[in-house]
Amino acid sequence: MPAARVIADEISFNAGISACEKGGEWQMALCLLSQMPAARVIADEISFSAGISACEKGGEWQMALFWLSQMPAARVIANEISFSAGITACGGARQWRSALALFSGIVSNGQTPSQESYAQVLDAVFTERLSFGLFREAREDQAWPNAGSSLSFQWLSCASCAVVAG
Repeated sequence: MPAARVIADEISFNAGISACEKGGEWQMALCLLSQMPAARVIADEISFSAGISACEKGGEWQMALFWLSQMPAARVIANEISFSAGITACGGARQWRSALALFSGIVSNGQTPSQESYAQVLDAVFTERLSFGLFREAREDQAWPNAGSSLSFQWLSCASCAVVAG
């Protein structure tokens, strides 16, 4: 872009970060995200969410948590997409406590968890006893049975019939 005398802006950075995320280039995505302040471009929830999602796809749950923690300092409010990417990253690494804390962050920010968020947190905690409470909560929030068809949801559907039906 500099060679073409084009100034990078929020849209071009976000497009680059998203392309890196989709291409499995989590390190390059984070490089672009970290270069935004030097370019005098303000990162937004799209920038951070794409970077966090790149970390998730790269199996870098700790980096995902790091970038989530940087959002308040950048005056960006984490949205459900940001939290969900972090939840999935933690779930993939079997860091269920961190995934559960991020799920709580959705509610703390005044947002209502979506079907996808319930599916992601249940994937993260499905081997833990507390998954039954989350399953009931998803039903109460009417995020079930349309909350997804992941393996853990299938497991919960079969393993907890007596708990839910009773």
